[in-house]
Amino acid sequence: MLAEPQAKRMKLVAAAAGLFHRQGIAATTLADVAREAGIPPGNVYYYFKTKDALADAVFDHHQGALESGFAHVMRHAAPADRLAAVLESYAEEAKSVADHGCPYGSLNFETGKARGPLAKRAAALFSLQLDWFAAQFREMGQAKSEAIESSQAVLSLIQGAFLVGHALKDPEIIRRRLRALAREVRAEGES
Repeated sequence: MLAEPQAKRMKLVAAAAGLFHRQGIAATTLADVAREAGIPPGNVYYYFKTKDALADAVFDHHQGALESGFAHVMRHAAPADRLAAVLESYAEEAKSVADHGCPYGSLNFETGKARGPLAKRAAALFSLQLDWFAAQFREMGQAKSEAIESSQAVLSLIQGAFLVGHALKDPEIIRRRLRALAREVRAEGES
């Protein structure tokens, strides 16, 4: 069991991650985060002196979630199966993405205009995915440049499905596109 201060901090980070996803960083106040977490507003400042510090913790949270998801699919022996499993896990988030957009894409869109430290943290969420995808394609026998190109194509297709599904508020678009992409990746792994 976590110590109470650590549990409160995690509640604040989870609340902020949800609010940032649903309404954006700029529109979210520390008071909103406190209310969402069920923690008195004054306590937020004990853990996070600024909203940027809280946002930094949210990026750590997202990075940890991505790394955990990638570690989970490593149980598959074949890299194509690992890639497909990640795509299928992303498809499982279709309802949330259709409602609120991709949490990583939204953070990149919002912070990218400012080009500050938060923009670099948001871009790192994409870089982490690109690097992991490329490693799988390399294991499938692709040359380094081809693996990089394949990973960029996959992430672009994911983000495109997310954007269209969100714009039309249709999670089925996301599910269909990502499951089709998972089938294509598996087929490529078999060839």
